[in-house]
Amino acid sequence: MALFSKIGQVFTTDLRKEFQLKKTNTHSEKAFIEYLQACQPMAKLGKKVHLSQNYLSALIIEAIKRCPSIQGVQGLKFVVLYHEAHQNFWQLVEAQQRQEIPVHVFAATAYKMQACQNALGTILFFEDQQALQHLAKKQPLLAEQHPNWLAQYLGAISLAAWGALADVGLGAELLHYQGFDHSLQKKFQLEPSWQLKAQLLFGSIEDKKTTVSSTFSAKDYQVLTECSKSETMCYEIASR
Repeated sequence: MALFSKIGQVFTTDLRKEFQLKKTNTHSEKAFIEYLQACQPMAKLGKKVHLSQNYLSALIIEAIKRCPSIQGVQGLKFVVLYHEAHQNFWQLVEAQQRQEIPVHVFAATAYKMQACQNALGTILFFEDQQALQHLAKKQPLLAEQHPNWLAQYLGAISLAAWGALADVGLGAELLHYQGFDHSLQKKFQLEPSWQLKAQLLFGSIEDKKTTVSSTFSAKDYQVLTECSKSETMCYEIASR
């Protein structure tokens, strides 16, 4: 793909040699919760990362590959951006935002766009419309559910990538800028069927303050141990 030559993503080394999963039996429930706690959006990200681009890319790819796809159909695609491509992407987002946000309130958005450019890199997540069409032909009775399943799959792979980056000491933030697919496809020579859904910004942690705090409370979940005779549901994870 021409994109990779533009952003320096053509790897000349065998990534399997660059990156190998460390096998360990020391994981515990506490370690997993700490893993999730590390996946918090950081207020300020930077480029002070000692790990190589090859290593980080292999880490991201390996983490995402471990997530099961929907019925074996890879309906989501992703692209990892560094350096000039990373900067160009956020300049493209800023240009799009200028068209939608009034000038007198744009200062906060401009500040956010600069903060994004200051990070090390970005993972772009796309929904492949062609793959969705293929899945619809394979399962026509479930076609209406496929977009919902892909959204859930996006949550899984973004958390996997985020957790992998957090495990090596990097911070991240999941963002959802959309609505400029044509410009993006033209800029980076992407497939026309790829529709941008989200971005995972990542880099060194320059400020440990998180941009979003958890609002999940005891009112938001239930744990049931038996069925009511008047109900068909035996349990539920969260109240709606």
